Amino acid sequence: MIRNNLPKEKIVNKLLDRVFIDYPHKRTCGLGHHYLMINHKGKIISCPLLDDRVIGSIADENIVDTMIEKNIMPKTENVESINDCKDCPWRYVCCGGCPLLVYQKYGNFKSKTPMCNINKQLIPELIRLEAERIRKFNIVPNLIKI
Repeated sequence: MIRNNLPKEKIVNKLLDRVFIDYPHKRTCGLGHHYLMINHKGKIISCPLLDDRVIGSIADENIVDTMIEKNIMPKTENVESINDCKDCPWRYVCCGGCPLLVYQKYGNFKSKTPMCNINKQLIPELIRLEAERIRKFNIVPNLIKI
């Protein structure tokens, strides 16, 4: 269906959760490192999937201390430390998947995503779709990440 209705705008990084093909990366997201969310009520949360686990507020006296000291999620692993991902050709595209999903499923951050088999099947297909979209609309991709 997508192939028959290719949009002009880029779709390659929008169809699979936490899969980014534009450039190699070692972490899916910054959970526990450099990522926090502020909700509509000004509450600080470690991850949008943890909206019930408030760690502070933008009204806190020292918001930086709140973000550093009360971040309750441990630091996630990078894909190079996930044994199941070491030989995967897509390791720098999916990075082992959503760390929270991995933690909820396996109780650790050192396992591959439960979506691994699906990702391995769909990532090559997404790349083919992107190539067809580029060809169809005669797009010159920007290969330089600034």
